Amino acid sequence: MSQALFAASWRVVAQPTMLLPAGTAGLLALATAPFLDGGNADKVRIGVATLLACALAATAEDPAGEVAAAAPRPRWVRCGARLIFGLALAVPVAIASLALIAYRTGVAPTGGLMLQTLALVIVGPAVGFGVWAWGDATQPTYAAMVGVLCISLALWILPTGWSVIAVQPWGPPWQAALIRWAALLGFTSAIVASAWRDPANQR
Repeated sequence: MSQALFAASWRVVAQPTMLLPAGTAGLLALATAPFLDGGNADKVRIGVATLLACALAATAEDPAGEVAAAAPRPRWVRCGARLIFGLALAVPVAIASLALIAYRTGVAPTGGLMLQTLALVIVGPAVGFGVWAWGDATQPTYAAMVGVLCISLALWILPTGWSVIAVQPWGPPWQAALIRWAALLGFTSAIVASAWRDPANQR
């Protein structure tokens, strides 16, 4: 990674649009720690994931002019660099929040719950890069954050048979939930990959 790309990518990530949601996610876990024993741990975990999704949506801001002026890079390299920097800030917050929840509740998150958290977090980059690549917004971050919050609200009100939020933690419903989480992760990852394609290389 060249110095120009490093500096331009970090300049995007080190902005309030990225730092405020990520910091708020950490504060949410800390502020609710005394109340996690009452069965609210999953709600807090979902809230943290939603805030981190909003933070990662901010990585869609593209400093293409700055990067290309110093060292031209393909579209996927620029986007990937910004997302990597964003994940470098978001992942520690997610891990610390999950560790705090596990400490307060005495129950470590299972692989399935981690899959759910990851699927919800990746909604942010999917919406952010989707708005950036195919939308007309001059500042895709703000439109993407609104989109992430609307999607999060929509996921809360889905019927039980389709829900990716509230599921029964055992039996066939749990297995069906794992499939839905994996499908959501695969779908959002495909959106991110499609948005990273250079239009000049598309037919």
